[in-house]
Amino acid sequence: MKHLKLFENLNRQLEIGDYVLCIDGEKLHDSVFDRFLKENIGKYVGDLAGTKYMVVQFDYLPDNFGYMTHSKDMKNSLRFAPDEIIYWSKNKEELELIVTANKYNL
Repeated sequence: MKHLKLFENLNRQLEIGDYVLCIDGEKLHDSVFDRFLKENIGKYVGDLAGTKYMVVQFDYLPDNFGYMTHSKDMKNSLRFAPDEIIYWSKNKEELELIVTANKYNL
């Protein structure tokens, strides 16, 4: 029943403050970036004004990802299109289950 509860929470609307898992939908970056996204949970902090993009903040970004940040004012943040945010939840632990399952191919 625990896993049913997980998907119950994942099917609601995305809200500011939710934890998210993202993908590189445009495939503009290398496999290091793809791996980073698969293994790290971000936090949705809002929309990028005047665009369709959403801003996601991470606990850290590797130094070589600095060129991808959308703003120098918001540290460790990247922008994503709505279809690039694949899972979201109020509870970070729920997304950690998905990260662990993907990491070990479960």
